Amino acid sequence: MSNEDTRPDQDSTSEPVIDHNWDPGALVGHLDAGWQLSDVDAFINYFHPLVHPDVRSSQPLSPQRVGVEQWDRQFRQIFALLPGVTAMIRSWSATRPHVYVEFDITAPSRQGQFRMTSCDRFTLHDGLITERLVYFDPLPLLRHILCHPVAGPQPSAANRNPYLPKPRETPGVPNRRR
Repeated sequence: MSNEDTRPDQDSTSEPVIDHNWDPGALVGHLDAGWQLSDVDAFINYFHPLVHPDVRSSQPLSPQRVGVEQWDRQFRQIFALLPGVTAMIRSWSATRPHVYVEFDITAPSRQGQFRMTSCDRFTLHDGLITERLVYFDPLPLLRHILCHPVAGPQPSAANRNPYLPKPRETPGVPNRRR
């Protein structure tokens, strides 16, 4: 395998750029260790050295994010939706400049364990993640959010749907919608 890496912004007449930092195995090892931290701040701090300042990140149910602050925000949302989330690497493959990693994602829930599978495509340049594109079936996550409303965003009185009936407010009786 050649150590040549061509960039999209590279002039086609110029010499290929040598990327001496291409090490997909190191990224996979870092991912494996990082996902076991299960604390959002530790997770984010662990990955910052590998994230390019202008990183792009896309995943289902979320808008595309650009930049490290947005990268952080995306993972804070994941950890808020799935407290205690961890991921185990099922398999991985690399074709320069991409690294594909298949994950088994789990998080504790009231009904036992939340589980789903994800495949992330990381684009590396000069040893940094410049793009993360996530593929997963959103149905298990949506089902989890609907069945565990505390895991999802809570509507405030200001943004509650005015066409839905107001929740009953009986002292000492939990508010349940059917």
